[in-house]
Amino acid sequence: MSEHESPQDPLMRTRPSPRAVRDDVDYGHRHFINLLSAVFLLLLAVAMTWAVKALDEQESMRKCFASGRKDCVTIIGPPKDMRQAVR
Repeated sequence: MSEHESPQDPLMRTRPSPRAVRDDVDYGHRHFINLLSAVFLLLLAVAMTWAVKALDEQESMRKCFASGRKDCVTIIGPPKDMRQAVR
């Protein structure tokens, strides 16, 4: 028998089956971490969408003012039927 074929060789030892390794996994914790990651990614996507829209609105406003227009911002006032005469 050669040296590599001896049963004492550490490379020739049997490995544990994949099921034996999986039994030690805490699936409840794993599901919680996956859920937490999904929520984080969703919030990140919402924040990125909001930031892009805000930057686009700011750029549109800058272009409007740069063109010399004065009606770039809509001023919201009370409805006409709610106005009172000033004396």
